[in-house]
Parts: sequence; structure tokens; C-alpha cells
Amino acid sequence: MKNSDIAETERLLDRLTRTPACSVETARGQPVLRQVMHTVDMIVINNWPKLSQGADGWWERDWEIVLTTDQVTDDSVRVVEHELSDFEKSVKIEVDGKKVKVHVRTARWGWDHDLYTHSYNLLEAINDRMGQIDTIQGQARNLWNPWLLRLTRAEDGR
Repeated sequence: MKNSDIAETERLLDRLTRTPACSVETARGQPVLRQVMHTVDMIVINNWPKLSQGADGWWERDWEIVLTTDQVTDDSVRVVEHELSDFEKSVKIEVDGKKVKVHVRTARWGWDHDLYTHSYNLLEAINDRMGQIDTIQGQARNLWNPWLLRLTRAEDGR
């Protein structure tokens, strides 16, 4: 690209990225424009469980999940608890038929960004090892990550 082409591209990108209906991504070092159409009905507000701090300083939240099956084994519960618990996170799971209650305790504040990933990993582990999730906090599974992200990417052709 010539310098004049680069300057023109930068001006165009600057103008377009100030427009909510467009986004810019980089592919192989070249700017790529992609039109994104958003509507109000595409906004998803997840019903995250309440976060509270216990007397010991640890942060706690209780997830309410409903599975499509009531055939959950004790072994699968223990595997998920073990995989997702460590020195700063504790996961305890109670199962009553299709209803699953997950108590998560964290040493760090429960809104730290990597604890989002832990929450999504928790949901995926339950889905993969205990049984397909029907709802999370009363909302359809596909309204939560990682499923929402997969659906969005599929719709965008990525």
C-alpha cells in the first residue's frame, strides 16, 4: 500500500468505527471492515446469581441449573467439583432430580474477570459431564456463554 492509501484507509476506518453499525477487525495485518447489525432484541442480560461476602472474607454465589436429565451420577458430580476447585476456588454441587444447585466460593472478589471464565467453564463442565443443561438461573442455556458466543459466531459466519 502507498502512504496515501494508508492515510485514506485510516480516515475511512476512523469514520466507520464511530458508527455503531460497523466494526473493524484485523486479518493478516490488513484492515477488514465488517458490518454488524444490532437490534435491541439481541441484547441478553444474564441473571447472574447474587454475590455475597462471607464472614471469613470469601465470596460466594449459588447457581441454580436445570438439566434435561435426572440421570446424574455421584462420580460425575465429584469429577466436576474436583476439576473446578483449587486453593482459591471451591465448588460444591447438590443434585435433586434435574435440579442442580452449585455453591461457588472464591478467595477473590467474584467479579474478577478470570472468574467469569471459571463460571463459564463450570457451566460447560456440568453440561459435558453431568448432563445437558436446560436452564441456567431460569434462562435458556443458549443465552449464556459459551453457547451464546458459539451461536453468535455461527450467525456471523466465523
